[in-house]
Amino acid sequence: MLNLTFAQNLPFPHFGLMSLSAVLQKHAISQSLIITNLEKKPARAILETEADLLAFYCYSGFFEKILQICKEVKANRKNTLVIVGGPHPTFSPEIINEEGIDMVCLGEGEGAMEELCSKLINGQEISHIPNLWVKNSKGINKNEIRPLIDDLDSLPMYNYSLYDQYPQINSSGELRVLGSRGCAYNCAYCHNQFMRKMYKKKGKWFRSISPEKLVDQIEVHTKKLKIKKIDFADDLWGTDKEWLTSFAKEYKKRINLPYFVSIRPNLVTEHTIGLLADSGCYCLSMGIESGNYNIRRQIMNRDITNDQILKAARIIKKHGIKLRTTSIMGLPGETYQEAVETVSVNIQAGSDYGMFYVAQPYPGTDLKNYAIEKGFLEKNIRSDSYDLLSLFDTPIRQIDPRVLRLHRFATFLVLFPFLFVFVKLIVQLPVPETINRLVTKFALAIIYKKTHQISFLVLFKHAMAYSKNLGRS
Repeated sequence: MLNLTFAQNLPFPHFGLMSLSAVLQKHAISQSLIITNLEKKPARAILETEADLLAFYCYSGFFEKILQICKEVKANRKNTLVIVGGPHPTFSPEIINEEGIDMVCLGEGEGAMEELCSKLINGQEISHIPNLWVKNSKGINKNEIRPLIDDLDSLPMYNYSLYDQYPQINSSGELRVLGSRGCAYNCAYCHNQFMRKMYKKKGKWFRSISPEKLVDQIEVHTKKLKIKKIDFADDLWGTDKEWLTSFAKEYKKRINLPYFVSIRPNLVTEHTIGLLADSGCYCLSMGIESGNYNIRRQIMNRDITNDQILKAARIIKKHGIKLRTTSIMGLPGETYQEAVETVSVNIQAGSDYGMFYVAQPYPGTDLKNYAIEKGFLEKNIRSDSYDLLSLFDTPIRQIDPRVLRLHRFATFLVLFPFLFVFVKLIVQLPVPETINRLVTKFALAIIYKKTHQISFLVLFKHAMAYSKNLGRS
């Protein structure tokens, strides 16, 4: 029997870990999970599981914290093998050089983890497993990436029971669901761009679970968890009209719960939004990203006009669906006036909730390359320079301070446009950063509560869990 402990920072279900857990259930493996920011002493909690293998999920921005936990675990239990997977090791696999890490997993991990666990159980050599970089006495084995999983229906259902020991995770009445992997587009700031390059000639990057199997999964979990609404975490919906038509029919017939999903302006049509509205969509998230067309086209690789954005917003609102818009501020070279344009387009779109992020030039993206080329970013930046929530900090330099001050108030300006005249005066002043951050957190709370339709009590629990992990925020 192999003792496997999964570990993560943030207090919400990770689809990657739930998929790995489901795939490994058929093997002689004892599984446990530790959410480190819900534990007073996370390393001790991991050690108490007596893990033979510790599998840590890692985002850029949290690596330094995770590394310290891994080092403490290894110092007290040398035989525990530590593997780190998720976005950060995929973008920066060289972290394997750090003390405390034995392996890193790049990209999709189901095949790699199943092979790794099988070989550990059978006492076989593990240095040559595709998708893994493995540290051994001779150095580091950097193995090739295996092909993508083409048929997502071949995978077992996500194992939500992995989180049973943390009842607060599934207590909101909302089920987070993932029906696809990847994205059909190539935005310059998105992780999908890097992943598509990494998996070149390794299969189709954007794939979907069939409508029937997706509804099967939702049906099983809604009965188990007493679910009241569904949050689809897919990067994007609406690219496959046939899939959407089939899903809408099946979902309405068998589930018929309100749901939330994301879409691009250029995919919005009367027919598509009609299908979504009729099948229970109560809120759509749509990316505006910047109110300036030149920035969208030249820096963000989003050739979408303001007319397309505003027309899409009108169609969504016409069908009675709430509209949440997302935008990014603090882009390399962005002027204060261009930031004002972003807020203005959100207001013109009639957004019910405007979500505003601070630009993060992640490894492997064209945005990072552009920022370095233009002198807005150092070539070698620390992994903890990134802000996971993209709400407070950015490693991008030479940003007009008025842009970041405007960002703090942008959500409120979408809700109350008449405040614009006052905010334009406030952003000229050196407002203390503590106040700026407090305003941002308050705005985030409003967006989260309205989008996910949760009570103030649930919101408070979520806020406390996040704040523990985001101490520097």
